[in-house]
Amino acid sequence: MAREVDRQCIVTRQVKPADEMIRFVIGPEDRLVPDVAAKLPGRGMWLTASKLSLADAIAKRAFAKSAKKPVDVPDDLSAQIERMLRQRVRDALSMSRKAGQLLSGHDKVMEALKKDNVVAMLHASDASEDGVRKMKASDLPSYRGFSRDVLSEVTGKENAVHVAVLRGSAGAFFISELRRFALFMEETGL
Repeated sequence: MAREVDRQCIVTRQVKPADEMIRFVIGPEDRLVPDVAAKLPGRGMWLTASKLSLADAIAKRAFAKSAKKPVDVPDDLSAQIERMLRQRVRDALSMSRKAGQLLSGHDKVMEALKKDNVVAMLHASDASEDGVRKMKASDLPSYRGFSRDVLSEVTGKENAVHVAVLRGSAGAFFISELRRFALFMEETGL
C-alpha cells in the first residue's frame, strides 16, 4: 500500500497506518470480503493486521456491528487472508525484480551489502544456518518464509537461496507488504 493514510481498527479503535491494517468490504449476499489491496468498491472496514485481531473481530461480531447489518463471515477467512497477503508479498518481490531492485547470487549480494544498498534479505526456508549467518546484516529485516523454488521462480535464477532487496520504490513496497504479512502471521524480526 503506497498510501500514507491512517485508519481506525474496528476492534481496538486504535488509529494506525493503513499499511498495518487489512480492509474488508461487504460483498454480494452480505458476505465479508477481505480487500488486501484496498481497492474494492464499498464502505471499508479496517482491522489491525493480526490473526488475534481477526479472531477478536469475529468473536465480538465487529464486522456486523460496523456494517450495521448481519454479515456472513467465511469459515476459512484467516486462511484466505494469509494466502492473499502471501501472494501480495510474492508479487511485490516480482515487482522488485522487474524494477532492478532484487539481487541473488552470493557475490552480488555480498557486494550490495558492502555498499549499504540492501533494505531486506530473503533466505530460502531450507538455507543453511551458516549461510544465513554469513549474509546477515544486523539492522536489516530478513525473512525465511519462501522455499528455494519460489525464490528461484521469482528471481529467474536457478537455485536462489539468498536474495537481497535493494533500495527504491519497489523495494519499499515489498518491505511494506512483507511487514503487513509478518504482522498478520505474528512473526517477529521483520
